[in-house]
Amino acid sequence: MKTQFFLKLNAKGSASVTKGRPALNWDEVAISVTMDVPDMLFRKPQLNAVISIPESAATPQNIDVEMQDNIREAIESATGLNIRLSVQSEENNA
Repeated sequence: MKTQFFLKLNAKGSASVTKGRPALNWDEVAISVTMDVPDMLFRKPQLNAVISIPESAATPQNIDVEMQDNIREAIESATGLNIRLSVQSEENNA
């Protein structure tokens, strides 16, 4: 971004900035300032993430009897309930 403004100084060292040409008293001077500031200065940082899940981490399509028992036992121990777990194929659910 390129911008232009006026820096107004007085004999006592006070300063102010205005966008347009300022009116001046007898003890004031105006300095025209052009400033070139990179746009990136005004952008908030953006966080990015890429998440990749390998095929090997996917749940297997077939759940064997041992895995069924492990699931049932984990639920029972967490809840204190007796669980009857059955696995059905998608054709039976349709």
